[in-house]
Amino acid sequence: MLHFEVDFDPRAVGMRTGAMLWLTVPPSALAEVGDTLAGHPDVSFAAATSGPVPLVVSLLLPDLAAVYAHLTGTVGALPAVSRADTTIFTRTWKRQGGPPVTGQSPTRRPGPPPFRGVPGRGPG
Repeated sequence: MLHFEVDFDPRAVGMRTGAMLWLTVPPSALAEVGDTLAGHPDVSFAAATSGPVPLVVSLLLPDLAAVYAHLTGTVGALPAVSRADTTIFTRTWKRQGGPPVTGQSPTRRPGPPPFRGVPGRGPG
């Protein structure tokens, strides 16, 4: 079996607005809500997380009106979601696996020197 994953600029297909949803869901409903949202075509990423927010969902949509419609329609229809915090991406410098969105090389800052072991004890 072959499995393909393609990285592309979603703006090329009209998806100009990205958003991250931080959803509060009880543990008993996490799998059901995660499966439901992961099956939605607007959802590009969905994951259970540790910490105060157990479910994170990434959206790619044409505009802010579509984000609002997704929140009030798709997410709003899920009674187990008790809270939804939204982060709108205002600018993207790089997407997974691809070059910077602007097509320019990212500005690199010099990093720390490579690790050479503990002083006085020789290399790692």
